[in-house]
Amino acid sequence: MCGVVAAVVAGGEPPAAEPARATASTAPAAETTTDTAAGTTRVGTIVPPADRTTRTTTTTKQSPGESGFAWLPWGPADPGDPPPIQWYGRLQSGECPDDGSADVPLWAAMRALCAVVVEGDVGRWSDVRVVAGPGKMPCLESAARALLERAVAWHERNPDRRPAVTFAQPGQGTACPPVVTGVAGPEEGCDVESTLRGPVAGGTALTFCGSGFDSAEVTVLVGGRAATPDYATTTQVAVRTPAADGPGAVRLEVVSRGQRVVVSEVFEYEAEVVPTS
Repeated sequence: MCGVVAAVVAGGEPPAAEPARATASTAPAAETTTDTAAGTTRVGTIVPPADRTTRTTTTTKQSPGESGFAWLPWGPADPGDPPPIQWYGRLQSGECPDDGSADVPLWAAMRALCAVVVEGDVGRWSDVRVVAGPGKMPCLESAARALLERAVAWHERNPDRRPAVTFAQPGQGTACPPVVTGVAGPEEGCDVESTLRGPVAGGTALTFCGSGFDSAEVTVLVGGRAATPDYATTTQVAVRTPAADGPGAVRLEVVSRGQRVVVSEVFEYEAEVVPTS
């Protein structure tokens, strides 16, 4: 249904398995990797998420806050998106873009910070600065500015050191919270009035429209039960309803990276019609 009002419920827990720890092969001798409850930390470089399971893990007594700082949270953003989302997606994955971000002060400062951490160019610290934005900044830009603030504060305390970087892990939230703008029934779109009802046996197709969904880590709950997923993108999640114990209205929820969105609309389970002879 178009214009659905949804709220993010703080502290919601997704029905997801515990994220896997980093396991190991041999890492370069000059670098140290630390696996902590806050995430995977690599001194002096950023390891893209896909590569983190191939690094040697060691334990140190130094906390991530003393040795470095947390890197960018997941967007959602993809390196194939247009700027500035593209720059955020590339930076978040540990890539330092060189294709136009220098024209925007915020992303130029982020590119310099990436050069320090990823490429080891400590001379670029002079270009890392907190860039002021006009009023309230969009969520991706706000996350980038918050990282610059952490980095500058850390560098002031540790002027001659390279920082360790702690990556976001599954279930730790996003820079832009998930938002549900509409729910569509079978053969309908989110921009039209939809009838959200179906049999107690389940199997009714529903499509949730919005933004900020993690296509790899999103769950839809219908009456507290996980729906069967069909497909998911950052803007749409398509599912089929689970079976219910009986007829009645139930709550709809979307859980993406640990953030729970309660949809204002409900789904109506209908009793099965028994044909008469």
